[in-house]
Amino acid sequence: MSKTEPTETMTTETINLTPSWEFAVQVYLAVLDNPDASASGRMEAKEEIMRLARMVDAIKNNDNDNDNDEEPMKKPNQTQIRSIEPYICHGEWAFDDDTTGLVQEAFVCGMSEILDFCLEDSGIDPEEVEGGFKLTFSKDKWPDSTHSLTWLGVSEGGNDYELDSECRNLTIHNSDRRYDVPEGMKGWLCPALYHYFDDAPEKIYLSVARKEK
Repeated sequence: MSKTEPTETMTTETINLTPSWEFAVQVYLAVLDNPDASASGRMEAKEEIMRLARMVDAIKNNDNDNDNDEEPMKKPNQTQIRSIEPYICHGEWAFDDDTTGLVQEAFVCGMSEILDFCLEDSGIDPEEVEGGFKLTFSKDKWPDSTHSLTWLGVSEGGNDYELDSECRNLTIHNSDRRYDVPEGMKGWLCPALYHYFDDAPEKIYLSVARKEK
């Protein structure tokens, strides 16, 4: 009768080579700090940082939903009206926003021209408010909104919008009217849009005004 040899058990060790979120953010920040980085590279870095932020928010919200002993986290009001104060920086309208950490975020690729038009259409000389004006916006129409943009599609990591040809403000203009919008007046909004909306809205309503003294 032969003796049975003991069977050796093989163990498999799995090594996770996925980079941590902290490391990934460090890489994206390095791209943003690199003065030689391309515009597309900077854009992709910003978009990835925003994607990671949304993932973390989703995990936090899910944890709150599963915890019956704590009050669920209140989601931000996505219908709220927001205001920023654009100013001229290197020939383009730009803005800072302490609530989102954005600094000198520029309106480019036609969007500064759209803001010029909205200012002029509202009786404001853009040169007189180069130091800053009040821009109010929402994905929902409100009584004092004066202009609106329509979403055209995704482009280069951002979103294309076109200025609508209907004025929405009855209190100022007394009636719906069509203003003379130059043909093809379109602009591009970078991924900073997602600081204010979960997704690119089909419509963005806005108004412009001089800053309150």
